[in-house]
Amino acid sequence: MTPALLFSDELDVAVGIAVVIDSSSMELCSIFFFVYAYVTWQLTFILELVKAEENETTIKQRLLKDYDRSMTPVLYAKSEQVSYIAMMVFRTLGLDEVKGEFILEGVTHIGWDDHRLTWENENVKIIRVSSGEIWMPHLKVLNRVSETELTLDPHPIVFSGFVWWAPRWVFRTACIPNMKYFPFDKHTCEIRIVSVSEEGDLLQMNYSTTDLKHGAYLITYFLMENNLWKLLSAKCESQRMIVDPDVESAVGVFTFVIERTMPLIALAILTPSLVSVLLLLTTFWMEGGNIIRTAVSCTSILVSAGNLFTISRILPVTGAVTPAIVEYVTSVLVLCMLSSLQAIAMSVLTRCRKQPPISYTTILEKFPKWALMMLALVPKPDEDINVDETFLFSDLSGTDQRNIPQSEDKKQENNTKILKLQYPWEKHILLFDRLLFYLFTIVILLLIMSVIITE
Repeated sequence: MTPALLFSDELDVAVGIAVVIDSSSMELCSIFFFVYAYVTWQLTFILELVKAEENETTIKQRLLKDYDRSMTPVLYAKSEQVSYIAMMVFRTLGLDEVKGEFILEGVTHIGWDDHRLTWENENVKIIRVSSGEIWMPHLKVLNRVSETELTLDPHPIVFSGFVWWAPRWVFRTACIPNMKYFPFDKHTCEIRIVSVSEEGDLLQMNYSTTDLKHGAYLITYFLMENNLWKLLSAKCESQRMIVDPDVESAVGVFTFVIERTMPLIALAILTPSLVSVLLLLTTFWMEGGNIIRTAVSCTSILVSAGNLFTISRILPVTGAVTPAIVEYVTSVLVLCMLSSLQAIAMSVLTRCRKQPPISYTTILEKFPKWALMMLALVPKPDEDINVDETFLFSDLSGTDQRNIPQSEDKKQENNTKILKLQYPWEKHILLFDRLLFYLFTIVILLLIMSVIITE
């Protein structure tokens, strides 16, 4: 066999082997690609199935696995930290005037960003955790007078990256009462709430460069009516205040204006006093020494004293100002006492003395007639006076001249009688009686004006 023939045979064998190897590689590649595609599809299906089957419990376990509740969310905020506080007022329990304590019951809705509690699942919108598993703010009422009572503490609800908590409280804050216009008094009271961490760091706001945004809101749609107190207005705002030495924080300031509603009590107190005043005004037109006048004055004293006793049982034992209604009833009581003393004095004088003092008559003679008429001191005509009127017809009668001196004597005698009857002690009221009457009227008008202009 020649070398050329041998070489050609070896070449054919090599080509055949190469063809066999190439066909085997193609088959192996096809098999490998098929296996890879199948495994990838299975893994994708399994992962999607596992992700779809992830529920609130698994998300909660995954989020809380490495969660450190001692670290504030501000440290994990990227660009800004948003928080808010909203108060839903349930009812105003009123104002304790003795302690100066404003009492209100409501729900505080508190929300804040926490980027550590973030997940991606369209089927799970919220998860519920206990307050001991995540970071929780501590509410501090700056103007409280006693410990705030927590009546309901629900679990916080976690959205993706946001936490919402709505505890229910009974707030007791300082509010100085103003009882000037009792029982229609209005009071402006505040509740100042700041959110701090359990360690006392105010959300570590002063140690972070994050943009902090805090809002305050107020809800009064679910307010329950109070028969004694009425909520006139309510507003809220977020203010920056110094809450600790060298520490400034955002504070939610909630301002409430309440009004007392006691119209029946006011009517029960003012009506007897007003009736007493009207009765006293009528007694000044009665004759001095009249028993009815003394009885009415004494009754007015008893009524006014009873009103003061009633007010003392309603009003608190302490107060910064004296209520106007107390001043009104006290003034009526003083006037009733003066009227009674005057009635008694007049009764004694009219019974003990039949003629007025000389000084009294002298003073009255110096008054002009119009002043005496205003003071009601002009005497009424006495029907019992018998005046001899024959001298009026002396010129028309045929009486001779010797009767003229006798007529003049009778005329002088009649004039003397008139002068003697001009200021009888028994039938006229003393000067100070009229003066007290006008003084009494002026005071009553001032009291009425003060009641009218009272807000």
